[in-house]
Amino acid sequence: MMPPPGIGLDRKVLHLLKSLYGLKQALVAWFERLSSAVAELGFLSCSFDPCIFISPDYNVIIVVYIDDITTVGRKSDVCKVYQHLTKYFTVTIKEGLSCLLGIEILHTTTSLELRQTQYITNILTRFGMENSRPVSTPIDRKAPLVKADESEPAYEKQLY
Repeated sequence: MMPPPGIGLDRKVLHLLKSLYGLKQALVAWFERLSSAVAELGFLSCSFDPCIFISPDYNVIIVVYIDDITTVGRKSDVCKVYQHLTKYFTVTIKEGLSCLLGIEILHTTTSLELRQTQYITNILTRFGMENSRPVSTPIDRKAPLVKADESEPAYEKQLY
């Protein structure tokens, strides 16, 4: 970090003992701190995604997205993990997950439903089809299919 002008430390660099929120390195420092905190409980980072932690001792999966943590597991095990994390971080618990990364999550007594209604609506709006009517088969079943002529250019090739 460079000192502010006029502080009297010309051509010297400051060494931060603690990362500042908003710096590029702050997120990396926070993730390293979180990784070491969950490693104390025996959680291991997945080989396919380092932001997913799984423990053989707890029936809990921890998913990290930027600075948000989502935990899935038995309530008693999740509470133990949260208690441990409160030693290191300020933890805000929000129960009843309803949306994760744009995917709506609906809990029923027998199932868990995942929906992407908002995503689909955004795509329809993007392509000017928000007022279109849904049909089970979007093409006339009686329409003859004709092989495309090789000399014709592809229809809006860049769009798709």
